[in-house]
This record gives sequence, C-alpha cells and structure tokens, in this order.
Amino acid sequence: MNVPEPLGESDLRATYDSYFASKEYQQRYPHPNIGTLAFLQRHVMGQCQKILDVGCGDGRYAIPILQGCNANVTGCDISAAALKSFRDTAAAQAISDARFELLHHSVEQIHQNKYFDAMLMIFGVLSHIKKSNARKAMLQKLRQLAKPNCKLILSVPSIWRRRPWDLLASAFHHDSMLWGDISFNRTIAGKTQTFPYHLYSVSTLRLELKQAGWHLVACEAESLFPEWLVTQHERLGKIDHFAQRLLPASLGYGIRAMAVAVEGSE
Repeated sequence: MNVPEPLGESDLRATYDSYFASKEYQQRYPHPNIGTLAFLQRHVMGQCQKILDVGCGDGRYAIPILQGCNANVTGCDISAAALKSFRDTAAAQAISDARFELLHHSVEQIHQNKYFDAMLMIFGVLSHIKKSNARKAMLQKLRQLAKPNCKLILSVPSIWRRRPWDLLASAFHHDSMLWGDISFNRTIAGKTQTFPYHLYSVSTLRLELKQAGWHLVACEAESLFPEWLVTQHERLGKIDHFAQRLLPASLGYGIRAMAVAVEGSE
C-alpha cells in the first residue's frame, strides 16, 4: 500500500502561509473551543505571567489570554501569514504590542535566557511533528525553557476517535512508523497536501511527556464533536462543553492535558 510522503518543513511553511492568507483556517476555526478556553482560565490565566504559545497561529487562544489577564505572551509559528493575522487581530482589539512577541522560527531558536511559567501546544501542534524522537526533542527543549513548576498545556488527537481508516492504512506501511503515526490529506487553497500526524492514548501521552521531563497531572476530553463544528456554531459549542465533561479523556475527539516540569530533569 502506497502512503503519500508528508510535507517537508519548507513545504509545510508554504502550505500554512497559503492556509492563513486565504482565510480558510479562520473560516474553519473562527473561535476558540469553549472547553479549551475554560481550561486555560482555570490553569493559566491570572496565575502565569510569562507564557509561550508554540504554534500560536493567528492567536486563536493567545488573544483571549491577552484580553483576559495581565500576562505577556511569546508566540512562535512557522507561518508568517498566521503571525500577520495575529498582529492584525491584536491591533483591532487594542492590545499593546508591548505585551506580546511573535517569533517566525522554531522553538529551538529561542534564547536560553528566556524562561516561562506556562507553555501552550494547543490543537495538535505536537502531533504534527512527524518523528517520535523529534517530538521528544521538542518537549525537552520546552523543559529547558521552563521555570520551576512551569505548566505545559497541550491538546492532541485521540487514537480512539480520530481518523480510523488512516490508522488502519498505517498498519500496512512497513517502515519506522510507530503505532499511532499516520498521514492524512487536506485540500488547502485548492491544492491537496499530505500532513504527518500522531494519534495518542492517555498512556502514550503520559509516557512521551515523562521521557522529556514532564509529569502529566490533569487530563480530560477535548470535545465530543469535531473542532470545526464546535467552533463554528456557538450553541453547539456550549452543548459540547457540557458533554465533554462527562466523557473519559481518551474518548474525546482530542485529549486536553496539563503537565508540570519535573525538577532536576533538564
């Protein structure tokens, strides 16, 4: 069985630039997930002052954080078009540019003298890193930038709910892929692109975090319905927010989690 080769880094940058510049991303995900925003309000907003948002995109979560508390945010994304959208939205909301810094490069290039008391990797950012050793390296780099008791908030797709046919197809792809590694296709700006994705259970997420110096302390279902559905329809989003609290974490459309930095694990 032939599995398409996922995009390389330079192609991925160009694809996401097209995605955001065309406004397709903003139309697909026009608002924050109510449950994710509530999770951030409980664990981050009002408690943390220096926040790093990895894969911040157009600020779908960083902008509400800036509006809802006095924290400063460093946003990092590979898409220049996404960061432009972030700046435009912040300006329209009269958010001072002194309160945020936007970096058009990878986390690995953040200076070692920057430290954060909260970090975000929301809506599958970690899952789009193709190789397990690269995901571990990313989590380890974040650990190096973490203050004591730093919180890492992330959400990842559930292996029990997401893309079962792509998962089945990956079983016939005999290379170094791990169980949970898949590729999927999406049409962006009229062009079909193939993306890498890693699907998680709670146990595999806990293990991957532990190996990189993080301890999983809170875990819940991200949503009952797909993200695009609950963010496009406000009433359904509210219903979903109630329903997801009744679900086991692994049976959500995604898994929403908080981990804390383990002391002495750098």
